[in-house]
Amino acid sequence: MDLIDEVVEEVQHEKLLNLWSRFSIFVYIFLGCVIIGTGMYAFWKEHEETETKKASAFYAQGLKFEELGQLKEAQETFQGVIALGVNGFKALSELSLGSLRSLQKEGVEGVQGSRKFLEDLVSFSKTPKSLRRIGVMKLLLLDVESKDMSFLKERLESLLKEKKMASSFLVQEVRASFEYQSGNLEKSYGLYEALLKDPKAPHGVRHRALRMMMFLKSKETQKSPQTEEVT
Repeated sequence: MDLIDEVVEEVQHEKLLNLWSRFSIFVYIFLGCVIIGTGMYAFWKEHEETETKKASAFYAQGLKFEELGQLKEAQETFQGVIALGVNGFKALSELSLGSLRSLQKEGVEGVQGSRKFLEDLVSFSKTPKSLRRIGVMKLLLLDVESKDMSFLKERLESLLKEKKMASSFLVQEVRASFEYQSGNLEKSYGLYEALLKDPKAPHGVRHRALRMMMFLKSKETQKSPQTEEVT
């Protein structure tokens, strides 16, 4: 019985050796592919991270140039970001570049060009949601700068119907400003007060809200004595 077991074991061992000799090459190839693939993925991820950091730094620099009024330098920087091809920052740079080119035209024509560019971007079905949101916010700021109350009212009414847009601090601040310009001082005060009390609101927004509340309070104080005199 022991002899039979030994013979069976030897036959099985020989079969395993034959299988290994026939298929070991495929095992080595598979392991080699895994090692090479892992190395290439790690290299790609590192390269992508480096390019993203570079694009982020360039885009921030472009925004800085735009803020300082150095439009030529801003355009060149945004073009550099587009050339890097990092999707998110490429789209943002295309948006900023389009706005800059439109605004470089004289007066009303420049504003209209910028508005058309942004409206086309927002209405385009394939525009990513995050980019569309930025475009909408830029349009809102254009409406504020134009001081056209009908444009501003229409834009605000549209944005307030969208939950995410309605909760935006910029939208809330512009809404409060709109109510003030429309003569609804009490409503404006209430909106600014809500911004001031919101712990999630950025420091700058809360600071401006406080200043406007103080301003509105002073207007109310100035109005009270005049009312008493009349009575």
